[in-house]
Amino acid sequence: MARTFKTDAEGNLIPGSVEPAADLPDRVANGRAVARKPAPAPVDPQRKAEVAARRTAILDEVRERRRKSRDEDRQAKIAHARTLFGPLDQALKIDWLPANTLSYPPEYQRVFDDDKAMKYAMDFNPNMFGTIAVNIRPDGFRAMLDGQHRVFAAQLVHGDDVLVPCVVTYLKTSKEEAEAWDGYNNARTQPVLAARFRAAVHAEKEAPLEVLLVLREFDLRPLWEKESRTTPNTVAAIRSVQYMADTAGATSARAVVGILHEVGGGDPAWYRDFILNGTWQFLMRYEPYLRRDRLVTVLKGLDDPKTLDKLAAGNRTMVNGSISYACCAAIHALYNANEHGPNRLPDWTIQSTTRAGAIIREGVRAWRAKYEVPSVPWPVPQAKARRPRR
Repeated sequence: MARTFKTDAEGNLIPGSVEPAADLPDRVANGRAVARKPAPAPVDPQRKAEVAARRTAILDEVRERRRKSRDEDRQAKIAHARTLFGPLDQALKIDWLPANTLSYPPEYQRVFDDDKAMKYAMDFNPNMFGTIAVNIRPDGFRAMLDGQHRVFAAQLVHGDDVLVPCVVTYLKTSKEEAEAWDGYNNARTQPVLAARFRAAVHAEKEAPLEVLLVLREFDLRPLWEKESRTTPNTVAAIRSVQYMADTAGATSARAVVGILHEVGGGDPAWYRDFILNGTWQFLMRYEPYLRRDRLVTVLKGLDDPKTLDKLAAGNRTMVNGSISYACCAAIHALYNANEHGPNRLPDWTIQSTTRAGAIIREGVRAWRAKYEVPSVPWPVPQAKARRPRR
């Protein structure tokens, strides 16, 4: 509805009658009449459901066509590979060849690493040797496509003429060898960290078992492959926890995980790598002067663990761009906020990567001497310490 106006005999503006808005003339824009848009018709729920069902059916049909096309393409490529190379026992040959008859083609092979080969020799294990990829050219030249470091290690252990198991191909040129080498190394991928950690635990290696026990103390577990990073009570940054335990001992990893568990419980967002590492660095720097309850309180004061993302980003510098170092700086600022007594830490100063690393190493040595040798948990009752000078 719209109200109209008119003038009286003296020219004064007075209210007129009330008319429906639809009866008003078209709007005028730039001197031209512009038709008013009609009001949208009400949506029929049944019609809306029918449109949604038809759209879903069309999408399902498109997905099915794509799936069939993908399967047909795969089967065609498999059939082509079968006819291109023939039977596998004719394309490849398994043989034991003397190591001193195998050659290293420098034109496409990676640079030989003496230290790597020496490490293989010191840890030599026939059960983990595998096979060597060798190509025999028409002129009889035997080129190693893969396994040169393992061959050298076997020679150091068993002599130059030791027989090694080989998978032999018969490509004609070094160009074909280079293509095979590139495809072989690109197709082969390292297992994901979670899979390697699971295997190490199954093998009962001491360091991974120690990390697993630390997590289990707080009802946590590693995030296994194919699991969502939002899975409750899981820790994806196993490498970070392993680094803490390897560097400063399991007591340092236990202290950090315990603090974050008290703050965030089973929320996996609190156990991301930069938060774990930043908290650990903060502990290594200021352990003699920290109050655990205050550290837990200031971290609990954050509305969300994602707040640390913004705080850490604001503390990154060109001098030291480490996100863990920036997270440590953010925790330092939170800890010192509204703290003016003797428990206040000194103001944060920007340090280079070298200087920050030296301070962390000093803290690690002090931590190990205090907690790892006597094997006591952190914190321990102690006399009031001097304020740090760093």
